[in-house]
Amino acid sequence: MVVSSQASESPPELSILSQLPVTHVPDLYRVGPPQADALNPASVPSLEVGGPVVYTTTMRDLKATNDLLGDDLFRSGTTLDHLLQANGYLFFRGVLDPAVIQAVRAEYLIALQEAGVVDPESVEPVWNGADARRVAAAMEGLKARDPWKILWADPTLARILRVVMGGEYTWLPLVTYRASPPLEHPALCRDATCRFVRVHQDGYNNPSLTFVIFWLPLMLIDEDVGGLAIAEGFHKAVLPHDTSGPTKFGIGKGVIPDEAWATTTFRPGDMVVMDALTPHTGLTNHSDRFRLSIDFRLSPQCRRPILGRLLAIDSNEISIRTDEGETIDLRINDATAFPYRRGSALDNGGRIPRAEVADYLTVGQRILATHEAGHAQLVRGFDAGPRG
Repeated sequence: MVVSSQASESPPELSILSQLPVTHVPDLYRVGPPQADALNPASVPSLEVGGPVVYTTTMRDLKATNDLLGDDLFRSGTTLDHLLQANGYLFFRGVLDPAVIQAVRAEYLIALQEAGVVDPESVEPVWNGADARRVAAAMEGLKARDPWKILWADPTLARILRVVMGGEYTWLPLVTYRASPPLEHPALCRDATCRFVRVHQDGYNNPSLTFVIFWLPLMLIDEDVGGLAIAEGFHKAVLPHDTSGPTKFGIGKGVIPDEAWATTTFRPGDMVVMDALTPHTGLTNHSDRFRLSIDFRLSPQCRRPILGRLLAIDSNEISIRTDEGETIDLRINDATAFPYRRGSALDNGGRIPRAEVADYLTVGQRILATHEAGHAQLVRGFDAGPRG
């Protein structure tokens, strides 16, 4: 189980992403690994309950790319862009200000303590055994405090982001706060993939949106705590996602070979960068504490989507008041993608039916949209978040 909450405020142009169309993929594969229930950390079936956790197949280590972060913006950005396009990820060790990461982590700890799942005197996110379903409400409270702004205001991170993005960039209202509780009965793992929570590509649910994913650990995340696993080199196209069930859509088992996966021990100050189509997953938590991380998404300024407030919508047209004060009207057709609001009970990778969009999106709501020649390609609604 991963309890997360979505938050949702910009360099020469470089092609940070492979400009590949993201299309809906038919139901061809069933999801392999068991999926954790949205609220119950004990709902992941155990292969063998009890005893030590055993790993008979280990994943490869992520390759650090610190040496490519130079002061020459163009040279470093071009090199990093090529590497991101080749491998689907970048990994930087210890590049972020420890005080900034600690400040974000402190906000998580307060939220978990207020929820009663971490003892008030604890300086580590150790689970006290209380009902882990309380964490969902805690993360909503955390979202209201906007801890992403601590990162946004950090000049060290801003410099790194500008190098990675190749110039100016826009923060998207796609920020996720994650506090993954331990499993009560860890399974005896017979292969590296049995701990996978949900293998997916972010780009699958965001067609036509150009963005890069940034994932930051807020604590030591070792093999027991579990972390982020990445399928290297499988970001060149959209992979088949299972669309048959009510759970979050994921990539079927067997689509990606086991030897493609890589992970590592993560520490505060590390940062992982991923292409929008890089397959990735969280790993089940076999420790005694919550796993804390934050991930956010940026678009190159030259590919910035429309960000603003909804003025009006029906099944044929949407009107948006942009953050810059402009009114934009876009036509809607059957090809327009309307993902459900991130973090909602219906956010499973599916689409809001065109005839029902006016029932799900409300006037005044924050909106992200992409378009081509006046036709809306993607429209997403949010409660709040970055404004660019």
